[in-house]
Amino acid sequence: MEILLRPITIDDTEDVLSFRNAPHVRENFIYRATVTKEEHLKRLKNIERGSLLQYMIVDADTNKSIGSAFLTDIDRVHQKAELGIFIGDSNYLSPSRGGGGQRSIEKLLKIAFKDEKLHKIYLRVLPENKRAIRCYENVGFKTEGYLKDSVLIEGKYHDIMLMAIIAPD
Repeated sequence: MEILLRPITIDDTEDVLSFRNAPHVRENFIYRATVTKEEHLKRLKNIERGSLLQYMIVDADTNKSIGSAFLTDIDRVHQKAELGIFIGDSNYLSPSRGGGGQRSIEKLLKIAFKDEKLHKIYLRVLPENKRAIRCYENVGFKTEGYLKDSVLIEGKYHDIMLMAIIAPD
C-alpha cells in the first residue's frame, strides 16, 4: 500500500474531527477533550501564520483519507518543530496494512528537513504508548528526556517522553 500526504483543506474538516475524536486516537493524546469544529477551524489559521503544516494521510490505492500528520509550533529561528500524527481509520494501524503511520512520518520528515529546511523535529509521547514509540524509533527518533508527572489526564498524573530526530547531514 502506498501512502500519500496532501495539504489539508477546509473540506477535510469532518474527516479530521472524526479521526481526532475516535476513542483509539484520544486515548493516546495528552489533550483528550473532544475537538470541536470551531477549534479545528481556529487551528487551521496557524497554517496561514506559518506555525503549522498539516497534511491528510491518504491511501493512494483508494484515495481514502485515513488520518493526519502535522508539524506544529514551527520555530524558524531555531529551525525546529513538533511532530504530531493520528491514524483515525483503525484498519490502517497494523504493520500488515502497510504501516500507515510509519510511512507517513517518513514522508513528513522529508518535507521537514528537505523542503522546510528544519534542523530538529521533536515530539511528546506517553510512555505507555509502546506502538507509537516503536514507530518513532523505527524512523530514527531518539529519547531525549523524560518528564515525571508532567500532565494530568482524567485525574491522574502521567509522565511524558520527549523524543527527537536531527536532520541528516
